[in-house]
Amino acid sequence: MSLLWARETGGYGSLQPSHESPELAKRVSASAKPPAYDLGFIHVENRRWKWPIEAKVLLTSAALAAYLDDVNRKFIAGIAAPFVARAL
Repeated sequence: MSLLWARETGGYGSLQPSHESPELAKRVSASAKPPAYDLGFIHVENRRWKWPIEAKVLLTSAALAAYLDDVNRKFIAGIAAPFVARAL
């Protein structure tokens, strides 16, 4: 993916695509594995700046409903977002 990105941006872009990019701000302990974004665009000069993208393939309406429930519980409440105080 990075080679295609480099070719399409003339060899340099301010962001780089990344697969399964970890979010280090939510790390609980030294042995804990931090949450990771499905896809992310990371700033070249400051690697802490990330633009996360969720990627899901949902085959049924029940799977979509379960995913939307998870989004409402975690993301909107700020539980899964870095640098946001826990709302619950």
